[in-house]
Amino acid sequence: MNRLVSLALVKALLSLAIMVYCAGAAWSEPVPGSLPAQWNVGAENCAASPQLPLQVRAYEPQTFILRQDPCADPEANFLYLLIGSQKALLIDTGAVADPNKMPLAQTVLSLLPRKDGERLPLLVVHTP
Repeated sequence: MNRLVSLALVKALLSLAIMVYCAGAAWSEPVPGSLPAQWNVGAENCAASPQLPLQVRAYEPQTFILRQDPCADPEANFLYLLIGSQKALLIDTGAVADPNKMPLAQTVLSLLPRKDGERLPLLVVHTP
């Protein structure tokens, strides 16, 4: 039990360190954002009701929430893209690795802004 608590604490501290690292000098008051009225709930018959593989919502200009289609994977993972002034952070990569079924890399890259002619560097962290 103590080992599990220690592991959870290490993961939490690592996540916090990564967020602080990515935030850089961008400390400010929280920015109000907006969420969709409803997320995609899937379908009883996914083959008969094809859905987009990812829902992308801008919570605010530098924060995107992505959700995998429940028909692609029953967990319907939520992924978070946080964009700072120098780099970006993608929290989780979801449950579907096939880019033909889940165009995650293409979608995330399309959301990254350019700085000095190049896309911001992206740090990707996985969650358990």
